[in-house]
Amino acid sequence: RHFPQLKANRKIELFFFSNMRTKLCVFLATVLLLQALNGSYTGTLKFKADNTFLIQQITDTHYNYNQSENDKSTAQVTDLIQMETADVIAMTGDMVSGDLWDGKSPNYYSTYWKQWTSPIDTTKKPYFYLLGNHDSQANLNRTQVMEMDMTHPYSMSQVSDSSIEGASTYVLPVYDNEESEVVFYLWVFDSGSNDCEGVKGYNCIGLSQIEWYRQKTAELEKKDGRRVPGLAFFHIPSPEWIALNNNGWVKGYKTEDTGCWSVNTGFYAAAKEMGNISGFICGHDHDNDFMGEYYGIYLMYGRKTGYGSYGPRAYMPRGSRMFQLRYDPTAQEVTWETYIRTLYGSKEDQTLMKWIPQLKCDRMETPGYNPDKPSDDRFLAEA
Repeated sequence: RHFPQLKANRKIELFFFSNMRTKLCVFLATVLLLQALNGSYTGTLKFKADNTFLIQQITDTHYNYNQSENDKSTAQVTDLIQMETADVIAMTGDMVSGDLWDGKSPNYYSTYWKQWTSPIDTTKKPYFYLLGNHDSQANLNRTQVMEMDMTHPYSMSQVSDSSIEGASTYVLPVYDNEESEVVFYLWVFDSGSNDCEGVKGYNCIGLSQIEWYRQKTAELEKKDGRRVPGLAFFHIPSPEWIALNNNGWVKGYKTEDTGCWSVNTGFYAAAKEMGNISGFICGHDHDNDFMGEYYGIYLMYGRKTGYGSYGPRAYMPRGSRMFQLRYDPTAQEVTWETYIRTLYGSKEDQTLMKWIPQLKCDRMETPGYNPDKPSDDRFLAEA
């Protein structure tokens, strides 16, 4: 017997489920694509109910000088994170000493990545990561390092747009406590490894990244209806750090020459022009933690956190730089203050000091530098 109506219904049914399956496949593919472009963490960065937001900078852990130092770094980073109540952790490069790779171990980076991210496994804090000059000097290139980091469940890291230099340039929004609007941005830049624009020395934030920053600023301003403020994080300091020191008094220590970009590509000038970044934060020079305001933009070193490689000085306890943000909903303004949290739990607001001028960016470790000396005042002009 034939049931024409049932056959018609069956065809409709098959079409409906087939169509739904296609849509589901498209949806899943979209999700996977977004996960490929962004870190695994799906939470939102937002100000707390009291309109505060806390950032903790961890920098220059340099895993793989030896396992004892690796273990001490892991314990200390865990302790530092637990001392504070940060809303996000900024991992600002040279987490792994890729330059120590033996050229043979195929799992070199992943081995030490698992170690430097283990404090995140323990504390379950969201974090973002940017590349230093040593992270990609082993078995993985810069893009591969970032892709690996994005697999961590608490990672907010992203791979840069393929049209720009480097692999860790992106921007993260921070919302108000109701998640109704973006009120702050965390700008993340890849300052590369060696040689800027073909000039020997340390790398830099390149011209394509600066153009990306300008375009992204315009895009976000159109979306947000205003130019939302932010902070910028990168690893290698720009030449303005030298100018800041040479201008006079700074807060904190400058006990090695600043190892900055071999070419000043104009990122500071672009940030001044855009007017949406109030501070630059870097790592890189393990014996420096000084900071100060340079014509409207604060330039700040982090405090070296880990035990691998040289430094910091005996009178500079390892630690992390903290950023306490406060949002005023009425004025739509974000203010911030910064301090150092040391491994001993103490809070350092840093002292004004004056150091001798520096003429050019240092490419290598300062000649005659001895990390084992308890004190080295060769750089000190006044205190």
